[in-house]
Amino acid sequence: MLIPVNSDCLEVREEAGAVIVRYERDEFRFPRGDVLLLPIVHSSAEELAHYLTGELRKALAEEGVSGLTAVEVGVEESFGQAAVFRQEA
Repeated sequence: MLIPVNSDCLEVREEAGAVIVRYERDEFRFPRGDVLLLPIVHSSAEELAHYLTGELRKALAEEGVSGLTAVEVGVEESFGQAAVFRQEA
């Protein structure tokens, strides 16, 4: 489960091995091991593509990869619904 911790409409907290997400009057509990907390506002394809591009660039830099001219990441929510984010070097 991808949880956007910077959400403007969700309250997210951790408690006793669980992640609790509150939206308006509803509350959802997920086992901590089933959750990935992401520093994004919404888990949209657009935001995920942007976030993953940054993470990929960091990982490549840590591995010593150089000479890239751009990094591009695409995320598809479902058939025909996708977002692509490209970051020039």
